[in-house]
Amino acid sequence: MRFALIAGVLFSGCASGLLAENPTPNLTVTLLIQSAEDIAPATLAVMGSEVSQIFEPYGIGVSLFRYRSGASTPVMERAIVVKFCGDCGPASRGVGDLAHSGATLAFTHSVDGQLLPFIEVLCDRVKAVLMERRFGEAQPPMFWMGRALARVVAHEMYHVLANTKRHTEHGLMRSNLSARELTGGSLTIDRQAGEKLTSTLFSRDKSVGATVTAGF
Repeated sequence: MRFALIAGVLFSGCASGLLAENPTPNLTVTLLIQSAEDIAPATLAVMGSEVSQIFEPYGIGVSLFRYRSGASTPVMERAIVVKFCGDCGPASRGVGDLAHSGATLAFTHSVDGQLLPFIEVLCDRVKAVLMERRFGEAQPPMFWMGRALARVVAHEMYHVLANTKRHTEHGLMRSNLSARELTGGSLTIDRQAGEKLTSTLFSRDKSVGATVTAGF
């Protein structure tokens, strides 16, 4: 069974090159985490670590900031809002009949065809993916949820950072990712997609993003 990730839908409710020789971040992206009260700290830790590993070869550092209404935000080089919808707890809980082929796991908002730094993740559907696999006891359920969330978020992050809605035939940026791909061994951005990412962010005639101080 395979599940879809899409970029470019309307704002409405809760309804991803050449490897950099120097891994030191040329750009740090802060993920502003919203509605994450039921995400266990361990799950967030796994998610943050995995997302960082995916983007590190391209000179992109990733940090997480748990945003709460009314709270001040730090100065950020580049920010992407990630809103988690539904039940983001461990996948051991029941998920009903949400697991079906082609189910959307996450999406990136857009206006007039322009991608915005605003991602929504549908946790119930991500959990449904995990229910399609049997896991050993080597890692707790929170680990598998963290890994799956990381790959879903990283897929949508790529759309935002590379400013493209296109998908690839291989790797993280496939339009449909299986349960095994979301939770198995290493899943990376393929070479062509990586080249697009680095050329968009680090071409000599472009600045590397504006400073954001607040407003989310």
